[in-house]
Amino acid sequence: MKREQWSGYEKFIIMMDNSKAKGVRRDYPAYLDYKVLLSVLQNIRKGQQPDSYYHDGKLIDLKLKRPSIEKFTDKIEQGMWSEELRTIANVLGLGMLLCPLPSGNWIPVASSKLD
Repeated sequence: MKREQWSGYEKFIIMMDNSKAKGVRRDYPAYLDYKVLLSVLQNIRKGQQPDSYYHDGKLIDLKLKRPSIEKFTDKIEQGMWSEELRTIANVLGLGMLLCPLPSGNWIPVASSKLD
């Protein structure tokens, strides 16, 4: 099956497995947070300011510049995860996508399953 025929969830799973990203979950709730992250990136590409982004009733500074956002979205469109996206997900509070330990450090995950 060609990549164009994959669902968004299938593309997410393949991207995460190919990237060997640590501290990022690979289940359906993580995919839903990933879709929020994509929506934020697309809104910034359309003209919203990354230093004053309105999300979930709060004004947030994503601490990124527009060229970085362009680079991240280009990578995602090619099926590649960028570790810098973790920063954006953390600022947005996308807790289902990321796997923090109680200490606040990122948990390395070798598979889709979490203990």
